[in-house]
Amino acid sequence: MKKLLSLVLVFVLGFSLVAPSFARAEESHVSKDSIGEVIIIMPGQEPAENVIVTDKDWADKLEYNNEISEEEAPELFENLEDVSADDIDDTYDNEIDWDSVPLVKDPNQEEPVFHASARVVLIGKLVWSGGKQVIKYGKKIFKKSPKSKVTNALKNYRSGKYTVKGRSYTVDKKDMEHILTRHHPKYWDGSTKKTQTFLDPDLSVNEVKNIVLAVAKKHSFTLGKKSMNTTYQVEAKVDGVTYVLGISKGHMKQLYPKY
Repeated sequence: MKKLLSLVLVFVLGFSLVAPSFARAEESHVSKDSIGEVIIIMPGQEPAENVIVTDKDWADKLEYNNEISEEEAPELFENLEDVSADDIDDTYDNEIDWDSVPLVKDPNQEEPVFHASARVVLIGKLVWSGGKQVIKYGKKIFKKSPKSKVTNALKNYRSGKYTVKGRSYTVDKKDMEHILTRHHPKYWDGSTKKTQTFLDPDLSVNEVKNIVLAVAKKHSFTLGKKSMNTTYQVEAKVDGVTYVLGISKGHMKQLYPKY
């Protein structure tokens, strides 16, 4: 009987020592940091304390979520450097050299006026991060996104059309894909150009389409008299931002914000 009691006592004492370890194991959980690496989050620890994001780590990974904020990775933002025009290679795979396309002035369209007291308009630009060129927009940076992201975004896209004086101008799926992959931070395909600027990343696909149509409507005089076989550009201000719209053979194929 004494032996039995001794065995029970040993078992109880042993379990009391092991149980807290089980409890701690249950409380801890597996998470992923902002660059996709698996980390263990222990009780009472915030995930941010475990995340160390380096320039090379983040910029080199092709991820569906291609953005990161300064709050998430302050160390990353400390090492960003401006990109000079001499460092930017023109990598556009494009049938149109928009830099050589004329900007047409509409006599009925007022010139954009800039005032010293006007609000500052954010426009995305290229910066260096760990030897890679990424987009900086305010307190966020964006790297190249996978092709699947823009494909999914345009899955249910419906073409936009503007008709004036019997001429119909469209922005179809191919046109919109070109605009998004060149100038929208969330869908950027990594292509670069010396004169490249980037849209507000919070703009939805439909909002981008509406801006295209709004700029076209502001140039109804020009679009109503131009030959449908020509290629040209127009510019207009929409919601405080001046945009340049590129038109070629009846297609509205290019849209970007102007500094």
